[in-house]
Amino acid sequence: MSAVIISVAGVVVAVAALVAALWQGYLLRRQVAHAEQVSNAQFYQNITIQWIEFDKIFIERPHLWSYFHGGKPVIEDGGDHADLISVATAIANLAEMCVNCQVVLGSYSGDWERYFRFVYLNSPFFREFWGKHSSMWSNAVDRAFVTPVSGIEPSTPPEVAVDCVPA
Repeated sequence: MSAVIISVAGVVVAVAALVAALWQGYLLRRQVAHAEQVSNAQFYQNITIQWIEFDKIFIERPHLWSYFHGGKPVIEDGGDHADLISVATAIANLAEMCVNCQVVLGSYSGDWERYFRFVYLNSPFFREFWGKHSSMWSNAVDRAFVTPVSGIEPSTPPEVAVDCVPA
């Protein structure tokens, strides 16, 4: 009789251990999924920080805004040419970062193509820059600029106050 009791007790303990192992597996799966969401959110925040740093360019140099967002033509012998090249390169690098991150971010992925297409349509300088230098970036980055996006039209240059332009 004691052998049967020991056997039954062994089966009960084994079933309890199996249930506990399954429960721990379930909890671990939930924890990993949550950690992935947190990691993606932090990754997205890092991209947002890069966008904020990019926005600072136009805060510090507001006279450059209309060259990239308002269709303002570039004067070839103007003093802003080096700044314009730097900003155009920063835009292309930002596009590369965003394009490469979309796979990782999934649902956190932004609607970045609309911004890049907008810049491409509204910046004669950027179109010229991209025509000369696009081979330095991948085809996926090129598509971010040249692929048509519905609802984006060229705009007119905004007015920049005279006291915003550096002397």
